[in-house]
Amino acid sequence: MAGSTITVERPENSAVYTFNKYGEVVYTSHFVGASNDIPLPKDGKILFVGETGSVVNIE
Repeated sequence: MAGSTITVERPENSAVYTFNKYGEVVYTSHFVGASNDIPLPKDGKILFVGETGSVVNIE
């Protein structure tokens, strides 16, 4: 899925982070004006953080 974009619907008390292959943050839902469209970098990682029982919808 590298190079593609996913759309995430998440609860209010949650966050999403995307890291490149060097471990650097390239996206976070805490960026000012962050959209729900998240780019997926090659060899990167994505982290979903939230309260226990929270549900994240991914398209």
